[in-house]
Amino acid sequence: MEPNTFFSEEERGPRSTTKLEIFFSQSNGDRYLLRVDFPHDDVNFIHFNLYEPFRLYLEFIRFMPQLVLLFIVYFGSTRALGWDLSGEAASVIVFVLWGTAEMGDLVRSAFISIPKHQYESSEVLGLTKGQTYQYIIIPQTLRRLLPLSINLITRMIKTTSLVLMIGVVEMLKVAQQIIEANRMASPNAAFGVFLVVFILYFFACWPISLLARYLEKKWR
Repeated sequence: MEPNTFFSEEERGPRSTTKLEIFFSQSNGDRYLLRVDFPHDDVNFIHFNLYEPFRLYLEFIRFMPQLVLLFIVYFGSTRALGWDLSGEAASVIVFVLWGTAEMGDLVRSAFISIPKHQYESSEVLGLTKGQTYQYIIIPQTLRRLLPLSINLITRMIKTTSLVLMIGVVEMLKVAQQIIEANRMASPNAAFGVFLVVFILYFFACWPISLLARYLEKKWR
């Protein structure tokens, strides 16, 4: 049985529809028709339901300071919802929400930066939509996305220092504890301790920058 698919649009009074027709033919000559009509109003309604929540999510997460998000998730969820979230769990939730929102916006901007003639040229060459994205659009998008994503990763690494505000013991918190414990014995220990913190952050971000530079040269 071999199916043949056809799409067409037609007007039915005030509402237009998209008609999907699939013909099945068997070796004995019998033919079958499967027809489905999709009203455009329903399609637009589905698009609205998907687009608006994601747009609001991106706008809210991207423009809200990370420290405020930490306070909302850690303190707000405990008071409003009665959840017993640990500081580590709240930190993971905030950074996942923030990272996915930022990366989603970067991917969107990288896709829309591809000129329209790239799609038109691939259509003239006879490439299918899947081949167009596989061989033309996605490779260019990755090249444009690489420096932006590396910048986001390094920003997220440095922003992890904010989690000490909700009681999570991380590198900066340990540095403060060392300074407080040795305040009397070594009053000037803060400079050396924070210098070590700076070096550790540097060596956490530097290999990522080297990897990005290597990939940029390889893909050039």
